[in-house]
Amino acid sequence: MGLGYIVSEHNLYYEKTQGYECGFDPFSDAQDPFNVKFYLISILFLLFDIELIFFLPWLVSLEEIGFFGFYVLYFFFLI
Repeated sequence: MGLGYIVSEHNLYYEKTQGYECGFDPFSDAQDPFNVKFYLISILFLLFDIELIFFLPWLVSLEEIGFFGFYVLYFFFLI
């Protein structure tokens, strides 16, 4: 692997080191802070994803757990 790196051509020029953005020049630096709304959306996504992980086994065993299991998980989703 190191031999391939040594033998290969190293033509670094300005256009090759820039990020690809549909042919346009980048509008801003990539290190700008992002909006907190995106963080909140990701937390909400994780919350509902975890609820779905609990929901699927409950759905499969719904006949076996009866109404008591139904109400327990319904209460869990309300919290």
